[in-house]
Amino acid sequence: MQNEHLRYDYVIVGAGPAGLSAAIRFKQINPSAEVAIIDKASDIGRHNLSGAILEPHSLTALLPDWKQAELATPVSKESLLLLTKKRAISLPIPAIMRNQNNYVIRLGDLCQHLGSIATNLGVDIFPQTVAHQPLFDDNHRVIGIKTQAMGLQADGTPGPQYTPGIDLYAKQTCVADGAASPFSRALIQHYGLASGTPSYGLGIKEVWEITAEQHHIGEVIHTIGYPLDHHTYGGGFLYHLPKQQLAVGFITGLDYQNPSTYPHMIMQTLKTHPRFSPLFSGGKRIAYGARVISEGGYQSLPTTDFPGGILLGCSAGLVDAGKLKGIHHAIESGMLAAETCLSATDSTSRISSYTQKLQSTIGKSLYQVRNIRPSFNYGLLPGLLLSGISILCRGKEPWTFSHKPNAFTTSNPGVVIAYPKPDQQLTFDRASSVYLTNSMHTESQPEHIIVDSTILSHKEKIGASAFCPAGVYQYQNETFTIQSGNCIHCQTCAVKIASLHWQTPQGGDGPNYEEI
Repeated sequence: MQNEHLRYDYVIVGAGPAGLSAAIRFKQINPSAEVAIIDKASDIGRHNLSGAILEPHSLTALLPDWKQAELATPVSKESLLLLTKKRAISLPIPAIMRNQNNYVIRLGDLCQHLGSIATNLGVDIFPQTVAHQPLFDDNHRVIGIKTQAMGLQADGTPGPQYTPGIDLYAKQTCVADGAASPFSRALIQHYGLASGTPSYGLGIKEVWEITAEQHHIGEVIHTIGYPLDHHTYGGGFLYHLPKQQLAVGFITGLDYQNPSTYPHMIMQTLKTHPRFSPLFSGGKRIAYGARVISEGGYQSLPTTDFPGGILLGCSAGLVDAGKLKGIHHAIESGMLAAETCLSATDSTSRISSYTQKLQSTIGKSLYQVRNIRPSFNYGLLPGLLLSGISILCRGKEPWTFSHKPNAFTTSNPGVVIAYPKPDQQLTFDRASSVYLTNSMHTESQPEHIIVDSTILSHKEKIGASAFCPAGVYQYQNETFTIQSGNCIHCQTCAVKIASLHWQTPQGGDGPNYEEI
């Protein structure tokens, strides 16, 4: 069966803040433009777990009346804490990290709201749809995307419920499928767009319903230090959301060295700190999720245009490591993408002006904070000193620290890190956590994790069994097994194991985050 063909002016891969903002901006400027978005989630926002901070200027530029939708809560109080095992030491908050006039948001709600606006403007949105591969013309220019067929069997042949994919042709293709995602990574490799070494962190997050006495709507807490050692980068966060909800999470830098580093239990251990454990007394955990985030910053930015399209949002690595935020840059890049595509006089040319404009706007702000994240490669205390110098210099320091590929930073097994056993009341194992993601995968489809376990080193097998927040990889008694049905699409394995290939499963598979 051949694919159906559809033609649009612009096709967008990924219905996150960047892709949806691009779609809205296309229609705001040119209502007659034919625009389509595809997204692998079962519905818009289902792969976005709540709990984020929004710097609102870009959203206000896109939608001046966005506050009427009651999507966000103003930050009411904030603190930065240096944790030891028993103490929480309050630190002065650098100006660059302050959240005055910022908002705590539920990211899934924001995406659903943007999706509704895009639909009302006439954008065609295709959920449960996977970008399988680019479509090229004879000059190797991208002219659209081929979406993945549904209902393939394990051997790749059509099953009884087979549905062919769709070929979506476009003048320009905007790629906003998220950090380390397969489609954008393939384009970066194909066109040689990488200009530095990317670096990532693994964010693991829970949402709790807590008691009214413990709830302080709009309060924001960030942490450094415990439960990490001084040689591993990372930090925790707690955001008080509406409806007596609390988002708690931890980001562990994936350039860690000890292969027994266990990010899931690091996040669980954060909750046991005396400063935070009372918050959860009488509460109930209602959601769990994980995703890698881009931490490379300016020195990891790829060239963001290619023949026939552009990269935006987290696909381009636009997270600000100084502010610990990326949504505002995602929205801004989406707007810039639409404006650049619409102003192009020749739809067959490469839109190099997009990369130039991105560098002069978002790139400029990322350059100023380029050394904050890699400063911590030297340890916690040197990192605090060096990042402080970078903040004071506003990026004018005469050096630029580099990153190492995350797949090659793990050392040989040494001291095994001991983590407390989950008590299943405040701290939880991975199996019960994955259950809360509502993740599912069609069993009969081809395997989406491709790796030859015989070529994995001992330390890679140890690392995989520890880093995966869903327990996909098990290594016991020298036996390495993969339970791909547990996968929650965090992409950690694709970042941390060089020989592993993670390809997107059938559309609609994976997590379905709900905070109810």
